[in-house]
Amino acid sequence: MIEMDQKRPNIIVFMLDSLRPDYLGCNGCKIAKTANIDKLAADGINFINAYSEYPITIPTRTALLAGIYTHTNRTWKPMTDYDLHITEFIKRKGYKTALFGDSPMTTEVNNCHIGFDTFKHSPYGKVQFEVPGASKFLSKINLNDYFWIEDDLEVDRERGDLTINIEQDIFLKTRANELYLKETQNIRRAAYVTNMAIDWLDSLKNEQTPFFLWIDHFEPHEPWLAEEEFLKPFEYLLDKSSGICPMPPSNAAWVPDGVMKNLLAHVHATNFESDMEVGRVIQKIDDLGLTDDTIFIVISDHGEPYGEHGTIRKFGVPIYEELAKIPFIVKGPGFDRGRIINALLTTPDISGFLLKTAGVRIVRGMESLSLNPAIENKDSGLDVIHDMIFIGAFQVRAGCRTPKWKFIDNRGGKGGKDELYDMIKDPEERKNLIEEEPEIAEALCKYTWEFGRQWARQLAFRDHPSTPWDRIKIKKIMGRNFEKIKSKRGA
Repeated sequence: MIEMDQKRPNIIVFMLDSLRPDYLGCNGCKIAKTANIDKLAADGINFINAYSEYPITIPTRTALLAGIYTHTNRTWKPMTDYDLHITEFIKRKGYKTALFGDSPMTTEVNNCHIGFDTFKHSPYGKVQFEVPGASKFLSKINLNDYFWIEDDLEVDRERGDLTINIEQDIFLKTRANELYLKETQNIRRAAYVTNMAIDWLDSLKNEQTPFFLWIDHFEPHEPWLAEEEFLKPFEYLLDKSSGICPMPPSNAAWVPDGVMKNLLAHVHATNFESDMEVGRVIQKIDDLGLTDDTIFIVISDHGEPYGEHGTIRKFGVPIYEELAKIPFIVKGPGFDRGRIINALLTTPDISGFLLKTAGVRIVRGMESLSLNPAIENKDSGLDVIHDMIFIGAFQVRAGCRTPKWKFIDNRGGKGGKDELYDMIKDPEERKNLIEEEPEIAEALCKYTWEFGRQWARQLAFRDHPSTPWDRIKIKKIMGRNFEKIKSKRGA
């Protein structure tokens, strides 16, 4: 592990939105084409039990950048002006800092850019507003070429499903922006983000100052419709007699088998494209002669259900492994090669790790536990960092994971039935032992509620230290930055 008095390394974080760790070759996926990420894992440390404590996009980024738990007290909301932001501390340590991304979460309104010297957001990413000039492509996109669920789905909409009109609008704008970018600049979305990062790296050629670079790729996220060049290695998976479903519904039972096969082929293809962009940055660092001085980190904000428990995408925020687990791979000077670490850890711990890697002590007020015990302990036992981690989504569901057990409190959902799984014997969470092991379930339920009570009180006070709920103003909830952007746009 890097010590405080050693040379400060450059740090590059690849945030690959919605990327599942079990869809990587280094974690045993035979289908995956993720050679660049796999090589980072082979040459570094692969933490195979990393979890997103609140597996939704904005809360996870808050946990990663502020080092706090979010699932006990926060809804879908931007980072606030008063959130601690680790990049500010890294910058004070003398680092040049930069953020490049095409995620909606890298727009200014979400405040994730705080602390970065350089910040550029690409408007061409998925699930964004239509860029000027892209409207001419809308008429060239035939929605009937794709598979959609045509029912009104009133009951499931109440659970959180988007209406088909909203889903199709998201897809149309995503596709139109993609076609516009291809016509005007002959480049793909993900490559556009990588190019911004590479241009910035080129500008540092004569700099001696270390840098902290965060590259936020939204490419693994839906809609899933891969380009032919990336889909080609997965053609053998396709059912050409079935349709393509870029925006699947929540219920896997509504998706025919052939359509699901095609969906997964496109998922693997978008992961393949993302991996290629990771490789381009790695190659640039090598060309600049900086490989020996650079730490590479691959993470995601959450996984993605593909029907394993009857659910597709994040609807209902099921906290099974397919959504809650994230990749966390670290390669660079000071770290062992080819290590697999089983220790349980969660997103606030990663924020503390980033600070430590930059030579900054974990800041008071963060809820990060040090990863040093796991890194320094070659046995890397499951209980080296946490003997229990907590996962959830504010008042939707919550749970905890120990080395052996996983408890899920469905908060009245699923007919009021909670869940308990033996993660050693049943890592895919197929056999619910809630009735067979009532004492274990009761104990873990108690821990879950106690954790929620403790942190909800502490963190809610932090969010609103003295203002009564009925007097909270929008700038308190969204941050001063929100008002500034709003006034710029004349809203």
